[in-house]
Amino acid sequence: MSSTDSSTPGAILRDPEVFVYKLRPGCEADYDRHHAAVWPEVIAELRGSGITEYTIHRRGTLVISVLRREDRTDAPELSPDARRRVDEWHDLMAPLFAAVQDETGEPLYAEKIFDISAYPDLA
Repeated sequence: MSSTDSSTPGAILRDPEVFVYKLRPGCEADYDRHHAAVWPEVIAELRGSGITEYTIHRRGTLVISVLRREDRTDAPELSPDARRRVDEWHDLMAPLFAAVQDETGEPLYAEKIFDISAYPDLA
């Protein structure tokens, strides 16, 4: 199910993508500190890939990311300098994580198992 995003007139958004990560114990403060000041190149990469909504939630070492992106395929290319900065961000984050993928190498997607909008109004 997709919906229209009011911030981009006419944009169709894909269903939310939900990822679960596990931080290494003791890395929580570093993770929070880095995400309090995300580099502009990283923000540009996220937005350039069509992501319009992205929130990160943390409880202890459990990190849950929820994002929505526009249903489009034309993501602009980053400049070499911006690409280098995004790669540096990934390198900075990598040591903080205990798990970001399953045993097959797939991201730790969380599957939707309930959606209240699938139920008719009972009132």
